[in-house]
Amino acid sequence: AVAATLIWSFNFLFGRVLSSSIEPMTLVTMRSFLAVLLFTPFALRHFIRDWPGIRAHLPFCALGALIGITIPNTSIYAAAHSSETLNLSIIAISTPLFVLLLARIFFGEPLSRTRALGLAVIIGGILMLISRGDLSALLGLNFQKGDLFMFGNVFGFATYTLMMRKTPAGVGSLSLMYVLLIFAALFAAPGAAWEHFNGAQVHFSWKLAGGLLYVALGAS
Repeated sequence: AVAATLIWSFNFLFGRVLSSSIEPMTLVTMRSFLAVLLFTPFALRHFIRDWPGIRAHLPFCALGALIGITIPNTSIYAAAHSSETLNLSIIAISTPLFVLLLARIFFGEPLSRTRALGLAVIIGGILMLISRGDLSALLGLNFQKGDLFMFGNVFGFATYTLMMRKTPAGVGSLSLMYVLLIFAALFAAPGAAWEHFNGAQVHFSWKLAGGLLYVALGAS
């Protein structure tokens, strides 16, 4: 969960950087389709091999894509349009806490002292990093409506993390990721169309191209 949080930290930083170039649903749609395109040479053979298992668990795959990719990414990119980077960072590092809390509620998993201490040390270290050693800066935070979107991202990703503990039998990890990305792109596309018909524009640049490449590969 911690490693995933670090990767996703760059995801929302890129969301913040790209917020002036592209709307949230359009970004989710483009990154998902790009990820599918980039993964196809590596995943298609596995996808065809695992198709019987995938077909038997299509509802699981669709739900996983919705709560693990489409909703969290839309939330994080929407939050990036109105929230400060520091706010996003602080909320993002609460993801492991949500994972542990939901695991406790739904699976009855105990929270050991060692795990709690390790988590506290890591979160404390990240807080020191993002505040540049001045923790008093955290007291001056002004929470905004975009922060609510960020909490939606955290809750969705935490739920997805626990959901992926019970992956469908006969479906390899590469095949599963591939089909999740396909569903995510299909779920996001109507939202992108809605943004387009309401006047949203994509401002193409090398910054946008580089950002898309990272969120398609690094955060997928």
